[in-house]
Amino acid sequence: MKAILIFGPPGAGKGTQGILIGKKKGYFHISTGDIFRYVEHHGEIGKKVKKYLEKRELVPDSLAMKLFDAELKRLVENKAFDSLKDIIILDGMPRDRKQVREVNKRFDVVQIILLHFEKEGALINRILKRAKKEKREDDQDMAVIKHGIDVYHKKTEEILREYPKSIILRVDGSGSIAQIHKEIMKGIFRASS
Repeated sequence: MKAILIFGPPGAGKGTQGILIGKKKGYFHISTGDIFRYVEHHGEIGKKVKKYLEKRELVPDSLAMKLFDAELKRLVENKAFDSLKDIIILDGMPRDRKQVREVNKRFDVVQIILLHFEKEGALINRILKRAKKEKREDDQDMAVIKHGIDVYHKKTEEILREYPKSIILRVDGSGSIAQIHKEIMKGIFRASS
């Protein structure tokens, strides 16, 4: 199975861009954040996940991979995702070097999209707007926001060293949704031709 990884700090628009790419023929978007936010409202595992999400900490690898594998299996069984034809857009995974190994066991990573911001203030403003619009409690506490950004930067640098620079597409995340999407699709097209 082929995969494109999408990275960016919290609030960068990874989910939005992943969804847009996933609507195109031959691509399928899956977000670990969405999986975790769904699971957090269900049972004992959900309670564990919720504790990590509230603090903007990473869900432990074993639990994250277990939930991811279960969701991927469900999608294949329901024929929502064709593992032989579709390229999966992975949003929110891998989050550390151990998950890199797990992802690489399951997928052939053909490209990495890295949404970056020159100015952290623009990113924080975007997160705060999203918090109001989507009523996301985890995005309303400045200490939690900054912690999430710090964890992202530390972990992402480790992850990117595990892949060839030639497959990394850097895109300015501060533009409009349409501008960012246009740059991403140009990069995907160049990489596949």
